[in-house]
Amino acid sequence: MNSNLTIAHEFDTLYCEGTRGFNDGVAIPKKSFDNLWSFILESSNSDVDQIMSVHTLRGRKYIKTGRYIGTIQTRDGHTIEILPKIYQASTHSIADVKLCRKIFLMMLRHFTDRNAKSFQDATLQASENFPILEAYISNYLSELEHILASGLKRGYIRHQSNEPFLKGKLLVGKHIAKNACDKSRFYSESFIYSYDIPQNRIIVTTLKQLLKVSVNSSNRLRIHSALALFEEIPTSHDIEKDIKLSLNSNRLFSSYRKLIEWSEIFLHNKGLTVFSGDNLNQSFLFSAEKLFEDFIAYLFKKYAVNCKTFPQHKKYFLVDKHRGKGIFQLRPDIFVESDDHSINYGCVIVDTKWKNLDSSRLDKQYFIDIKDVYQLYAYGHKYRQGQSRIMNTDVIPQLVLLYPSTEKFSKKLEEFKYDDILNKVGLSLMVVPFDLADVQSYPHQIASIISSLNVKKEQRPVYQYTEDAYVWKVAEDLPTLNNNPLMLVGCYKSPIHLKWILSNNLYNIRFGNRRGAVNKVISAQRLLLYNKDNPKEYKVFTLDPWESRIADYETMLSLGYTSNHKNGEYVLYKIEGELTTHPLYDVIKMRRGNGNYPFFVQY
Repeated sequence: MNSNLTIAHEFDTLYCEGTRGFNDGVAIPKKSFDNLWSFILESSNSDVDQIMSVHTLRGRKYIKTGRYIGTIQTRDGHTIEILPKIYQASTHSIADVKLCRKIFLMMLRHFTDRNAKSFQDATLQASENFPILEAYISNYLSELEHILASGLKRGYIRHQSNEPFLKGKLLVGKHIAKNACDKSRFYSESFIYSYDIPQNRIIVTTLKQLLKVSVNSSNRLRIHSALALFEEIPTSHDIEKDIKLSLNSNRLFSSYRKLIEWSEIFLHNKGLTVFSGDNLNQSFLFSAEKLFEDFIAYLFKKYAVNCKTFPQHKKYFLVDKHRGKGIFQLRPDIFVESDDHSINYGCVIVDTKWKNLDSSRLDKQYFIDIKDVYQLYAYGHKYRQGQSRIMNTDVIPQLVLLYPSTEKFSKKLEEFKYDDILNKVGLSLMVVPFDLADVQSYPHQIASIISSLNVKKEQRPVYQYTEDAYVWKVAEDLPTLNNNPLMLVGCYKSPIHLKWILSNNLYNIRFGNRRGAVNKVISAQRLLLYNKDNPKEYKVFTLDPWESRIADYETMLSLGYTSNHKNGEYVLYKIEGELTTHPLYDVIKMRRGNGNYPFFVQY
């Protein structure tokens, strides 16, 4: 383990090595602690209190990290890496350093801030013991090596000299001053083709700066190798001027642009936080809240299939008219709507919050900020008005507050109903955790949030049972199936029946020609299971569409199912799992007088 590296997380406690009385937190060397302490006290940056703050407890000094993550290196060369708190869903504990780095770099790669673009290449691959600062340096060197592979560029520069021949433009004033007694020389100015150009001087200056801060042997070897190729090129004497000239150069130097932008960040600490002071070498710290917001927006764009996603949507104002124009613009973090090919229009509004909730603290409203709840309510009412592409259709947005999953908040909270209106669907709010640790489940997590899109709040049967004909038919007022997914709607008769269903992960409906039976197997992807005695009480499950099969009486007995129909057969549907997020359904209206016989609906 690198002795010059300390790993911490957001809201961690940093204290000086040897200090007693701290059971939790991270110890750092005394010189590094003093440098960091002095930097925080001397910094004029307004963000410093959100990044780090100084405290004392019974005379003992300690530093508290904030909501910013990344890396910071003190003047003595000690690097402090501040990682996001990523919780494992299975253990409800903070995940290991390797995973935290991986998630941080994934979020950084999709950060939309202009200054962060420099660090978003695929080469940012941090290994288990490879600090993020060294990853940044490695990325810079890789870009430089790519440029060197195609040859170091030269350019024309102004050159003044006193020569025995006239070359270029004679500088009369200097010529008289220098050569009043020597008629054999000419003081002139000309252009020469040289490697000593602003771009190369900035690179040399950056390499020498990186040599001071890098502690990784591989990176240091690469820096020395690069400096050997720039041996005759001096460092920059005016960094600001050379950077400006480099960035404003012609298209022949376009390959240098990214490298110069990185150099500017390294030479001036122009990360997302710009610090001043003599106690730091480098600092690259980023707002965890903004990283999370941009990363979730990227995931919605990637995984919200058949939808259109708009980060920072700007269509509406809270006040439509004031002196002839709208003011107080509404800007939800993520707005998702059905695409142009959907039958039914729907939209989802998501606001992301990098905060810790506690699902057990109802007395504290789970630590949800009431301002966020007010904000979503305003979004819901504005986006409910005329958002549909179908005139006179009231669109009810699905409102979502999305938080990172933690040890105290790993399951969706019960739905918050803003408007509990009899026989009508009002605005409601979902409060959902997002598990950053489970990368494989990202598509499923996004899909579960947008599952209400393209689904009417009041469903009607697509296939329904008729007692007279004992057949299934398409409802006359609805479109044909067209391979759309189906949901089986059925009931459980008693708690014993429900227990059998859940313990076997099977749901059965009668098959054959007896009353209430079907005579063909229809594949379904979901199951809505309601209480026979209280249809408003229901659960929604996913089904395996390939596992529908017919079971005889003996098979049902072997599964522990009791039936009076000894010659009866059943269609068995395999239950995969319960859906915690789904649209609202009015089961009483859906049944349409069919009693408790099963039927299918599109979803």
